Amino acid sequence: MGHCYSRNISTVDDDDEIPAGIAQLPHRSDQNHHQSSSSIPQSPATSEVNPYTISPFQSPLPAGVAPSPARTPGRKFKWPFPPPSPAKPIMAALRRRRGTAPHPRDGPIPEDSEDIDHGRASGSGGGIGERLDKNFGFAKNFEGKYELGREVGRGHFGHTCWAKAKKGKIKGQTVAVKIISKTKMTSALSIEDVRREVKLLKALSGHSHMVKFYDVFEDSDNVFVVMELCEGGELLDSILARGGRYPEPDAKRILVQILSATAFFHLQGVVHRDLKPENFLFTSKNEDAILKVIDFGLSDYARFDQRLNDVVGSAYYVAPEVLHRSYSTEADIWSIGVISYILLCGSRPFYGRTESAIFRCVLRANPNFEDLPWPSISPMAKDFVKRLLNKDHRKRMTAAQALAHPWLRDENPGLLLDFSIYKLVKSYIRASPFRRAALKSLSKAIPEEELVFLKAQFMLLEPEDGGLHLHNFTTALTRYATDAMIESRLPDILNMMQPLAHKKLDFEEFCAAAVSVYQLEALEEWEQIATTAFEHFEREGSRAISVQELAEEMSLGPNAYPLLKDWIRSLDGKLNFLGYAKFLHGVTMAPVKRRVFKTKNEMAVELAKFTADLSSKFCKERGIFTVVLSGGDLIAWLWKLLEAPYIDSIEWSKWHIFWVDERVCAWDNVDSNYKLAYDGFLSKVPIPAENIYAIDNGLGAEGNAELAAERYEECLKQKVNQNIIRTYKSSGFPQFDLQLLGMGPDGHMASLFPGHDQINEKVKWVTSITDSPKPPPKRITFTLPVINCASYNVMAVCDKEQADSVAAALTHTKDLPAGRLTADVEVVWFLDQAAASKLPHGWCSIL
Repeated sequence: MGHCYSRNISTVDDDDEIPAGIAQLPHRSDQNHHQSSSSIPQSPATSEVNPYTISPFQSPLPAGVAPSPARTPGRKFKWPFPPPSPAKPIMAALRRRRGTAPHPRDGPIPEDSEDIDHGRASGSGGGIGERLDKNFGFAKNFEGKYELGREVGRGHFGHTCWAKAKKGKIKGQTVAVKIISKTKMTSALSIEDVRREVKLLKALSGHSHMVKFYDVFEDSDNVFVVMELCEGGELLDSILARGGRYPEPDAKRILVQILSATAFFHLQGVVHRDLKPENFLFTSKNEDAILKVIDFGLSDYARFDQRLNDVVGSAYYVAPEVLHRSYSTEADIWSIGVISYILLCGSRPFYGRTESAIFRCVLRANPNFEDLPWPSISPMAKDFVKRLLNKDHRKRMTAAQALAHPWLRDENPGLLLDFSIYKLVKSYIRASPFRRAALKSLSKAIPEEELVFLKAQFMLLEPEDGGLHLHNFTTALTRYATDAMIESRLPDILNMMQPLAHKKLDFEEFCAAAVSVYQLEALEEWEQIATTAFEHFEREGSRAISVQELAEEMSLGPNAYPLLKDWIRSLDGKLNFLGYAKFLHGVTMAPVKRRVFKTKNEMAVELAKFTADLSSKFCKERGIFTVVLSGGDLIAWLWKLLEAPYIDSIEWSKWHIFWVDERVCAWDNVDSNYKLAYDGFLSKVPIPAENIYAIDNGLGAEGNAELAAERYEECLKQKVNQNIIRTYKSSGFPQFDLQLLGMGPDGHMASLFPGHDQINEKVKWVTSITDSPKPPPKRITFTLPVINCASYNVMAVCDKEQADSVAAALTHTKDLPAGRLTADVEVVWFLDQAAASKLPHGWCSIL
């Protein structure tokens, strides 16, 4: 059976899928529709993520955030989205480049008779029998202006050729022509994608690191996009030609160019969605050649108040939030972090033999910064990459911030206006005085290195008389505006900044307005920053505040009162340090659902379905399902999982079992929660013994509660280090996928009893108790912060003797441990009709 030293679980599963490849670096994929003139042999195209399949990583959009109007909900692309292509070892790739691999065959793009558009929402166009209008209104005289030459690349929709201008301003100049086949446009959305790509290329063409757009034409069969010819090959070619990695000075030069282009199109409200080495081309083969970003075929507009939700991109470079279907420009920053990692060390930060294995690594594994060559790479370079590869998109640097990072500063990158400043200032000027005071205190603790960026942004807004007004923000945004910015409607944010028309922000208050709490939290010195900020707040901004007022400040309801009570000092009614830190972040309370059933049998049926659905979700997302059990009647209610269809369909081998509390006794003792679970459930399902983590049997038999709690906490920390258990955001507490809890008639849950000090424990993960009101007296239990960090918490309660406590816990008329239950995603109370009988009328409908 599993214990503190059970085996590590690999992040790569042996799937029955076609391998995505085994290697250090991605080789060339011939699925990139770009205009590289390099003749380096292409490798065969391979299986991509199937966009017909509904992603297993669905999560709701954040509260108050509307889906992008440019997207059809649940949109599925009819073409595979680009790589991962099979990754070959670096030396093998170099050998191919010496001529041992065949050149790609020339010829027309094969027609795909099965290329149909599946699963379109009604009204999207292109339905059965509906004739699509593929006339874009572009000029028709391509052959009169350009002489078409050899093919230089192939892509999803078409191919790219070399051409020479016969007339016009660029007469005699060689160009690249991207030829997009209209035959491949099988839906209204695919037609709109081409139209949008052309509009974006045209709007963004002016930047020095964006490929130049010259013209666009069409005939009955194709669209011809005329662009600058980049003859230096792809960035991937350059990486491989250098043996797989760049020295730091050269990597910095590359990254400054990538970030400069990215900062520019992000300011226009455009997210690229497929940044990778294959999509950056050098203008020539000279050492000092300029790098250009290409291929906006998957790009979209990212409005400031909306999140995109379709899963597109390349598996090795895709951000975690893309898999969760809620993302914006931060997803591009993650991709640049992957590119940075590859440039510096020559290998990928996330690797798997299959696409699903890659996704699991992206979601739960951490990049390796310990193996060679990382010890020889500067600490500043490592810090730079880590701040791009933060799984919490709120903590990543923006492209403009990355250009101001100390590691890149000696490259003298030209800084660009950062639109995130606008969003932060908008929130600040609309915040309450109490929150503004908290942010002002935080701004006084900002490290000098972080102030460099804020000073640069302040100057880009061109302050007058030492301060900023609304017109400064308006003028600055207008200065950089292109048609893409208008299309993404970013200037609409100015309407929400009207209070600045009658207010001036000096630099000190600008720092308070423009500081990102989450990005500061990503710094190693965050604890010192927060401590210093709290000291300023105590001296200058703090005041007594009631639980009700604090809840209103944070837009929380009465169910948050028990949680907020712990953030206020009883001595003077002011926020304590924990409360100040939480207040800066803001808290979103998980929804609390109540489901009432006529009988225990009906409740068991639904509890089994709920558990099985979550098992499927987390096994697909993470390859692991962490489940926390409790004692009492809960085990008896899991019996439906032992029947069809669940017993044969659940991936039991991926379950990992823990206990929220345990009686300090031997496993075979009748009071043991482990024995209860084993006899009634675990012995009947094929969960591997090494995946079951019980209390130390020897310490249980000895009755050593304190040491048993310490050992179980050590066990949990080891499972965190092995990536079996996730950690909750910044708190560092373990985050389990599902906790199945019960409640006693006195309102206790786990072994947290009313009136006991253990309910207020804020540091430990597991604590001990020696005076339980219920025998046996010695127990260990998860602390409340650990319980409340779970993704999903289920409270299952039956019988009339529990009715008073159920009502008190859910209405918060008494301060009961069960009334403090929350979760990261959702809390669900499963109640039978008797247990729910004292709830206020209308609170629950019987299912």
